[in-house]
Amino acid sequence: MAGQPGETEGLLRTILDASGAIIFVKDSKGRYTLVNSAFARAFSRPVDEIVGKRDVDIFSKAEAARLRKIDARVLGGETVQTEDALTVLGRKRIFATTKLPVKDKEGRIVGVCGFAQEITEQRELTETLREGELLLRSIFDSVQDGISVLDPDLTIRYVNAKMNEWYAENVPLEGKKCYACYHNRSEPCDPCPTLRSLRSGRMERDVVPGLPGSPIEWVELFSYPMKDPDSGEMTGVVEFVRDITERVRDERRVQHLTSVLRAIRNVNQLITKERDRDRLLQSACEALITDRGYRYACITLFNDGAVAGFYRAGASDEAGSLEGRLKEGTIPECVGRALTKDEVVLIADRAAECGDCPLIGASPRFREMAVRLKHAGTVYGVLMVSLVGEYAEVEEEQHLLEEVASDIAFALHDLESEEERRLARVALQESEERYRSIVENTHSGILTIDGDYRIIYVN
Repeated sequence: MAGQPGETEGLLRTILDASGAIIFVKDSKGRYTLVNSAFARAFSRPVDEIVGKRDVDIFSKAEAARLRKIDARVLGGETVQTEDALTVLGRKRIFATTKLPVKDKEGRIVGVCGFAQEITEQRELTETLREGELLLRSIFDSVQDGISVLDPDLTIRYVNAKMNEWYAENVPLEGKKCYACYHNRSEPCDPCPTLRSLRSGRMERDVVPGLPGSPIEWVELFSYPMKDPDSGEMTGVVEFVRDITERVRDERRVQHLTSVLRAIRNVNQLITKERDRDRLLQSACEALITDRGYRYACITLFNDGAVAGFYRAGASDEAGSLEGRLKEGTIPECVGRALTKDEVVLIADRAAECGDCPLIGASPRFREMAVRLKHAGTVYGVLMVSLVGEYAEVEEEQHLLEEVASDIAFALHDLESEEERRLARVALQESEERYRSIVENTHSGILTIDGDYRIIYVN
């Protein structure tokens, strides 16, 4: 049995007021024709003060204008969902609202029906979380070390700006395997401190190579496990990545310069002990290879522009091709330049500087340095070595090579002087023997007396 109109309206009012949602109806002119108790409570006004009013009577002009534009879309037949920021008693509050058209029996749109839920606290919480996340990301991105968060299967979950900068060629990094992005590998690295951390549940550390071809050659990796606070289950790993390329290079430079001093000492010992020129120069080349880590070392002696000797050690193919060119009478560009300069000649680009040099294309990581062997105005030849490019450009390295060359040139001068003295002694002895033979074989008598008229020699 259908109820009376008054009963139906009362039942509808009871249902509307029992709802926790804000419910309202407006006519086509924007006047509120129905609001429930939740609406009245939300906007701190009695129901009878709201019915018949428009948005401009309840909210600010700007807010009312914005709501009216939305209503116009609904009156045009749309169902619209919005988040409305409205001022209530001086406080900004946010409502999630759904509006749909109200139609009469003929299907004509005659008004707007709306359902709203206040979400101010949720949005404030979301904004607080967002601000916290932005702050955390800002802090992470300001850190000059790399930060990488991984899942237990080594999938990258999060990285900071520094990691994106270092591994730019593989971005986006998130969602990919760490070994693929950071090392261009198809399987986990060995050793891997992150895998060790997942197994041990402790912080693990290691020094690992950077991405091949990247300026980040070496990194120090600290892996910290992440655990669920309740179950203790491993949920991932945080990697702190520190670029130690310069530190490793500095350590290598120290080792390199230490070996330089050792090589100089050994060459000097050779100079003081070895009196045979060929053995001295060959041993000097071998000492430079053993103590200095040069790829090869060779010494070329010249006499009146022609090759008078060639001594080499290390990288036999490269040094051998150089020797062959010299013995053919062709002086390579680097050797020719070194013969005319006091300072070290550095060959940074073989193809550009050396034309048809036989070393073009050989060991591109290495560079050649050449310096002449000169002492007391005499140029004896050229010392040439091949070493890692980054060391070749170090000023101390060039100065130390000049020192080695100077010591070798001094030794050659000393050996040359010693040979000249030996030849002079031999010539004097031969001269004495020649004159003695003449005196002994003459038919005349010859005697020699001193100042006291004592005979000291007769033939």
